[in-house]
Amino acid sequence: MQFNGIEKNRGYTMNVFNEFSGKVAVITGAGSGIGQALAKQLAASGAILVLADVNKRGLEDTVSLLPSAASASIYLLDVSDRAAYQRFVQQVIDDHQQVDVVINNAGIVRLHSMELGSYEDYEKSFDVNVWGVIYGCKEFLPYLKQRPKAWLANVSSGAGLIGIAKYTSYNTAKFAVRGLTEALRNELRDTPIVVSCVYPGGVNTNIQSSGVHSADAMESAKKLASAMEQMSPDEAAYTILAGMVKGKKRILVGRDIKILDILARLLPSAYDRFVARYV
Repeated sequence: MQFNGIEKNRGYTMNVFNEFSGKVAVITGAGSGIGQALAKQLAASGAILVLADVNKRGLEDTVSLLPSAASASIYLLDVSDRAAYQRFVQQVIDDHQQVDVVINNAGIVRLHSMELGSYEDYEKSFDVNVWGVIYGCKEFLPYLKQRPKAWLANVSSGAGLIGIAKYTSYNTAKFAVRGLTEALRNELRDTPIVVSCVYPGGVNTNIQSSGVHSADAMESAKKLASAMEQMSPDEAAYTILAGMVKGKKRILVGRDIKILDILARLLPSAYDRFVARYV
């Protein structure tokens, strides 16, 4: 990993990764949270940004936070719409002729128990969290394979590593992203594409507050959040990009999720006690 210091601009400090300088980097869900922070880090690293989100105002806010010399294009995109995604990819290629980095970050949260959740909750969660990732992988893959080196990162969640009561549709979707990414990584092992699955733990974003949840699930979510580290989106973005340039297969974001991952795999009884206490 080449790291050549920090970039200070518009009141924030960003780390610089030379690997991404001049690379065309696609980020979905770039209008807020981790996606916005990734855009800032990649802009400071000299990447050519392709920023996509369903929220135009969020995209404009992201662009307003970038260094004045940043190269960024914004695209309105509903990642759950296959035809719209295909048009988006073609437009990106028309505009930039190449793609070097794809970060499938767009996601939504719907929290509910199995009993109180609707079929629509599951369908919507899968449409965005799973199909949005599938479209991003399948549509961009031919272009990534044309590059001498490329990066593909799919953002799962801590909920893609451990099962949490009243997170049923979100858990199911994020476990699917994990399985998809692990399978794809093995398919691409003999290519120059670095494939990573990202597992954020507690990150201070608005993803939960902007979702649709049942009342009982919100109480559980508040208890769990109180027990989890709440790192900043900028810290999370740094961890993700550092993991990508190191070629990490699994990028665990935050000490909390690293501990829970170890408990779930090696000490399942301790993990069950933690979940029973906080969820």
